[in-house]
Amino acid sequence: MEYSARTLMILQNLIRIRSCLPEGDELDVVKYIASIFEPYGVPVNIVRHGNNRASMVLSLRGGGSGVKRALMAHLDTVNPLEPRRWLHAPFAADFDGEKVYGCGASSSKGGVAAICAAALSLLEAGRLPSGETRLCFTAGGDDDGMGAKSLLEGGFLEGISEVIFADPTGLGIATAQKGAVWMKAEVLGRRVHVLEAEKGVDALYWLLEFVRRIKGLLKEARPHSLLGGSTVYLTGVFTSEREICILPESACGNIDIRLIPSVDLAVFIQNIDRLIAAMTKEVPGLSINYSILNARPPVGVSADSPLVRRIESICRRERIENARSGLGYFSDSSVVVKELGVPFVILGPGERVFDDKMDEYVYMNKVCAAQKIYEKYMLE
Repeated sequence: MEYSARTLMILQNLIRIRSCLPEGDELDVVKYIASIFEPYGVPVNIVRHGNNRASMVLSLRGGGSGVKRALMAHLDTVNPLEPRRWLHAPFAADFDGEKVYGCGASSSKGGVAAICAAALSLLEAGRLPSGETRLCFTAGGDDDGMGAKSLLEGGFLEGISEVIFADPTGLGIATAQKGAVWMKAEVLGRRVHVLEAEKGVDALYWLLEFVRRIKGLLKEARPHSLLGGSTVYLTGVFTSEREICILPESACGNIDIRLIPSVDLAVFIQNIDRLIAAMTKEVPGLSINYSILNARPPVGVSADSPLVRRIESICRRERIENARSGLGYFSDSSVVVKELGVPFVILGPGERVFDDKMDEYVYMNKVCAAQKIYEKYMLE
């Protein structure tokens, strides 16, 4: 598939506008998107979050009383890791004839560009959806979901019957996504010398035991056909002790938990509270406290839902190869789907990237393929 010069230009401009977390600065991207739609008189709602952060909704309205649906992508990116080691500067948006490189190229400015290009193509051709399609671009999609939450609270998603999220899937059709709990745990015990270990309460040991027992809470859940099982990882440990021969009085840990759709997030957190009560009763002098930095519920949709079948039909007609998949990372779907309870699909041109990825890129032909899918979807 040949790339579109305009789609390439939009993608490169998006990459060159920095919107890295934690600052975000998504308002700069919002202003650019608003400018390219201004000649067409498209209704634009900008939701300002303060500190140069913003989300936006554009509405494409055709005739008739058809369904209301949404295409959604986030505008924030992670900060580039060791930018001097990148072969392609993170904000240069280099194009080598196959890939466009840059911070956010894959997650998810490739998806943003595809949505914008699809809508512009329809506007220029005078072909609008029979109902209404809302183009939603959010702040904080890779973080706390602040943009998606604000769109819900502001009523901008009222009446929406289905959503496509343009997060990176390599054009795969994702129908399930793990939830995430980011937890900081603090275990307090009793400091003693190792030669008198029986008199103390080893905070580090009980931190590790706490993590082990959290894993035990999830063993009963049957693995998901696309996602596998839930996972629990201790990703950082800090203790109060500097002496090698002393058992620490306190130990803190960062815990990353990923949940499959069969696990209810609220019930899981209640079970953690029960676990802590049981452990502190079991061990006199033990105290366990935690704080949750991020809590995203898992989401899933039937693989045989009409929306999934329609997207697969579009891809077959356009000769775009893809497969059904599940995603381990979280996105705005965990905010929106939980609240609206509507069918969804996650489909975007980007490849799966994580925080340690250098020379992030997206295949330009996949951006154009996603554009074509979104165009056909809006017209059906």
